[in-house]
Amino acid sequence: MRLHFFTRACLLLASLVTVPAALALDPPPPAEHAILGLYTTNGFDETTANWVAAAPGETVTIYAVLSYSLFGGVGGVEFTIATDPPGAFGTLLAFEETELDERALMITMAPDYVIGYGLPLFADTDHRVVMVQPVVVLSTAPIALMLQPYGDPSLPGVMAYNDWFNPADIRPLIPNSAGHSHEMPVFGINQQIVATEGVTWGTIKALFE
Repeated sequence: MRLHFFTRACLLLASLVTVPAALALDPPPPAEHAILGLYTTNGFDETTANWVAAAPGETVTIYAVLSYSLFGGVGGVEFTIATDPPGAFGTLLAFEETELDERALMITMAPDYVIGYGLPLFADTDHRVVMVQPVVVLSTAPIALMLQPYGDPSLPGVMAYNDWFNPADIRPLIPNSAGHSHEMPVFGINQQIVATEGVTWGTIKALFE
């Protein structure tokens, strides 16, 4: 009986260490350009993560957050969400209606996002939500989401955003992925994702207190 209890305790301890859904995701550190990421919440707190476990039929809400804008008022953003495996939208995932700020107009259809703002998108912090995308999970298969340039980009080869007060001022957006690469995932469904920043030791230590 004692051995059985010890085994269960070890398995529980292992699950705490290896299941990152229990670990909060820190905000991305500042970089050369503004950063776009996909997260489970609209702000960074102890519940924010960049992946979820979801059963078929479950709706997952994904927040696209722009961090460290060089503009006080953002005028628009453009990017595309790609999947690994390719073509998961419509087969492994189904889009629901994109939720936008009341000032926003989406010119394209998901998974392409060209969003413009009738009034400047201000923020009280370094992080502002540009859209909220609910998706219905259709499979237990692991799916990774990548942030990539829009198909007809304003700046060649990169995602972009611009200044509301000077629309011709268009700047690059980089993804919150490993190496800020467009080919690396930023969000996972039934799959753990490693972002640019690591989980802090303080967060891991808290699991044992």
